[in-house]
Amino acid sequence: MHYLQAMRNLFLIIFSLITCACYGQGKIQKQWPADSKGNKINKSSETHWNSQGDVIKRVEYTGGKEPFMLTYTFDYQAGRKTKRTDTRNREYTVYTYDKAGRLNGELLYDSRGRLEKKTVHVYNGNSKNISFTEEYDAGKSTPYMRSTFTYYPNGLLKKEVQTAGGSWFMTRDLKYDNNKHLIYEGNEADGGVGLVRYYYIYKGDVLVKDKVVIPATGTEYHVYEVKAQ
Repeated sequence: MHYLQAMRNLFLIIFSLITCACYGQGKIQKQWPADSKGNKINKSSETHWNSQGDVIKRVEYTGGKEPFMLTYTFDYQAGRKTKRTDTRNREYTVYTYDKAGRLNGELLYDSRGRLEKKTVHVYNGNSKNISFTEEYDAGKSTPYMRSTFTYYPNGLLKKEVQTAGGSWFMTRDLKYDNNKHLIYEGNEADGGVGLVRYYYIYKGDVLVKDKVVIPATGTEYHVYEVKAQ
């Protein structure tokens, strides 16, 4: 379940760029667990974006004395993101692009400049959509993880299938409304609890609540608040 929750958090960061008009200005999104009527229980996370749509701060409220916080800085060149630095542990990621300007690589280095991980993105022909992604540990020629993507005719992501060591690891299915808002996500992972289903509800273009249906353990609810910064 920890893996699914981490994937969900990452997925919301990526797809909130679709579901909220945030380009050209920064924004802050706050998340609260809630009851079935939408009443807030306690704040669980806070995500900050810059005007380029990149996450610059992620705060997790875990119930301890101090929240867990990640902050990032970015370098850009000719309108492209070239580097992301984790200010907490000084790790940094370098982004590379092909001749068509498509992101084709991400190189993760530790604070001493040693390569830790390489991610390769591969495209079909002139498509702007990633066909598959492979992740490699430093110095290894065989990927430890491969993600294959399929898309709807309008270019939105339809399905992701992950394999590890050649064996199935995770599948994620996605559905959207007519305004291209993500409204459903189904995740199922090897060794997990079964199919976990997420339903997203919007007010205009802004995500305001979700419902998470988890086999055996029941249903969770969250509400969101978004504001410009």
